[in-house]
Amino acid sequence: MWQKHRKLIVAQFAGLAAVVAFMLAFMRYRQTGVFQEQVLGSFLLFGIILFAVEVRSLLGWLRERHAQKTGN
Repeated sequence: MWQKHRKLIVAQFAGLAAVVAFMLAFMRYRQTGVFQEQVLGSFLLFGIILFAVEVRSLLGWLRERHAQKTGN
């Protein structure tokens, strides 16, 4: 059952991890007050990459689901 929705599960975990990365970046910014810090940039970049993974996985899952419904 979970094999069928694997891309959706990956998308949900990537989205959750992206939110956590953005929260860590915000907390680091509040702690240091410096926007151009390496750790803050790393958290932001990691969050952006995870968000892109989420979108790509979700779109792949939607494409597969649409193909199943239309029979292609």
